Amino acid sequence: MTDSDQPLDPRERFARSVVQKLTDAGHIAYFAGGCVRDRILGLRPKDFDVATDATPDRIRELFGRRRTLAIGAAFGVVSVLGRKGAGEDPIEVATFRSDGDYSDGRRPDSVVFSSPEHDAQRRDFTINGLFYDPIAGRVIDFVDGRSDLQAGVLRAIGDPDARICEDKLRMLRAVRMATVFGFAIESATRDALHRHAAEIDVVSNERVGAEMRRLLAATAAFDGLATLRETRISDVVFPQLAEIWAAETQQADLPAEIAAPATTGAVLLSKLLGARRECDFVSGLIGCLLAIQWSGGDAGDALRRIADLWRLSNEETARAAFALESLPTVLQADRQPWSIVQPVLAARYAGDAVTLAETVTRALDLPGEAVAAARQRLAWEPNRLDPPALLSGNTLQKLGLTPGPGFREILQDVRTRQLDGLLNDAQTAAQYVSATYL
Repeated sequence: MTDSDQPLDPRERFARSVVQKLTDAGHIAYFAGGCVRDRILGLRPKDFDVATDATPDRIRELFGRRRTLAIGAAFGVVSVLGRKGAGEDPIEVATFRSDGDYSDGRRPDSVVFSSPEHDAQRRDFTINGLFYDPIAGRVIDFVDGRSDLQAGVLRAIGDPDARICEDKLRMLRAVRMATVFGFAIESATRDALHRHAAEIDVVSNERVGAEMRRLLAATAAFDGLATLRETRISDVVFPQLAEIWAAETQQADLPAEIAAPATTGAVLLSKLLGARRECDFVSGLIGCLLAIQWSGGDAGDALRRIADLWRLSNEETARAAFALESLPTVLQADRQPWSIVQPVLAARYAGDAVTLAETVTRALDLPGEAVAAARQRLAWEPNRLDPPALLSGNTLQKLGLTPGPGFREILQDVRTRQLDGLLNDAQTAAQYVSATYL
């Protein structure tokens, strides 16, 4: 890891200035944790954390009360604020510490300010226990984390049972990080995950959901799900995986295009997640739901349960539900009347539906002409894809019809004929209504 590996962005420049100010004041200050790991791996860190021997009060004294937030001061953490509009995200500056007991399985009951060595020992995994001195340009490694990074191994620092008991979320974080980085979980750490798997039920749904979002957005998401299943963590955080792994043949009544009787549920899920062109959380969730449905589960019920368990947003839930509901239509887009296909492609989440259909065709090696046609139409100009209606309720009243529930049926009839090319203008539409409904 050298300073010339990657160009500095405003966040890193700001973080370095924080370290420089602390160092100039006579303190030890290093980059800590994930940002060090990511730079060694050649990745651009999402944020920068600083660890120092300066106490929270001293940090606030050096940077000023107006530029600091003591929201985590009880744990030795102070946020240093950057300049507005300069791209300088707040930097969390934490005092080197040792943690007391974790009676709630989440946060330490108490902390004691300590040394860099002790601070590294209280962290979760060796790859997250590294420090970097940006002034001297050197990595400080008290836990042999650099060797594990080079070997592609995720290992708990010290006793894995103790690290897990301190914060039960570390079990899910271990699986997620191994999935994202393509690392193997060291055997003693993996055994500890299995021993403590049931205890993850003390972790809040919001924290579980945050980790599952990142896991399912990973390229190797299937490997992560397989690890959750093997360690039994999924029994708590994603119980529907059991249905997928248990299914040896297709159990549900699905479109003929998805029929793959020689495939197991797990193999189907592997194919669906591996065939994604863009790996994001919603596409991973949809793949899981389709595999659940294939395996005989109720995808709609599964989505409702997952939405509650992972605290999904309304939009995430709506996107997944629409894509699953619309899949048969998109797979048969070249054989369906336009009045059936058009409402799907004109809908808000049409992109998710078409993307899912494309993933399914790649995963199962199906002909892709129908989906390609849907993708092409999705790019039409708005007035062509979703032309204005020929008639309105006011028009029906002018024709002499009495307002009521039947208006919706009449307008839908006209809309269907318009989309299918049977009615092309308002005059012929009005004539059709007069002849049919008056």
